[in-house]
Amino acid sequence: MLERLQRKLHTQTLDETIRVFAAQQRKGRLNDAFGVDKGKIKAFSEEDRGEDRN
Repeated sequence: MLERLQRKLHTQTLDETIRVFAAQQRKGRLNDAFGVDKGKIKAFSEEDRGEDRN
């Protein structure tokens, strides 16, 4: 299975394959956890501030 993954990822060694695969999995998990509102959130503007602030 690792050799098949190695060919798919175009890596040179099994060690590199494991490192690349682990990094991809980590990135995917982080995107799943913290990317929920990606594209839906905009930066705050002065209009977003409360009226009590000067």
